Amino acid sequence: MARDYYADAHEIAERLAESNQRDWSKRIERVIEEGFTATEILMGIQFQLGELLASDVSLSEDMRALAHDLRRSIAEALE
Repeated sequence: MARDYYADAHEIAERLAESNQRDWSKRIERVIEEGFTATEILMGIQFQLGELLASDVSLSEDMRALAHDLRRSIAEALE
C-alpha cells in the first residue's frame, strides 16, 4: 500500500497546532491547499519540514522522528 503523504503532513500539522505551533501548522497546511501539482505540494511539504527541523522550535522526539521520516520518504519519492 502506498504512503499517504498528505495525510501524514496533515497529522503533523494537527499535532503542531495542538502544541501551540500554529504558525508551523498553517505553513504546512497552506502548501497542501495552495499547491497546483502533486510534485509541487510534495516539494513544499519537504521544504517546510526541513525548515521546521532546522528551526529552534521545541519538538518532542516522536514529532521530530515523524517529520524526519516523512521528509525522507518524500525525498525518495521525488528521486
